[in-house]
Amino acid sequence: MMQYVWRKPESTEIDEPTEVYSELDEQRREVRRVEVYPNGQMFAYGGDRGGDEALSPDPFPTDLSRLPGKAYPVPAAMFREAWMVSQELPDGFTGMFM
Repeated sequence: MMQYVWRKPESTEIDEPTEVYSELDEQRREVRRVEVYPNGQMFAYGGDRGGDEALSPDPFPTDLSRLPGKAYPVPAAMFREAWMVSQELPDGFTGMFM
């Protein structure tokens, strides 16, 4: 059974996400992720979007308070909504900061 996590990282840098949605498999490994940036841009990794190398290779802890920042389990529908509205920019990740 898949699990879903919403995180608010501690970083306030413009080139770091302000929100991260993760889909975890049975071993709590990240299989899909959506990152939301301060300017509203969203990037998706994993699944049919590719970019699996950007996913965390380590299992997420059962105790989400061990992650930096805030982290909470969320319903699948919340992850799916973020996944559906996210997209890659035509000029890639670095283009959003130029």
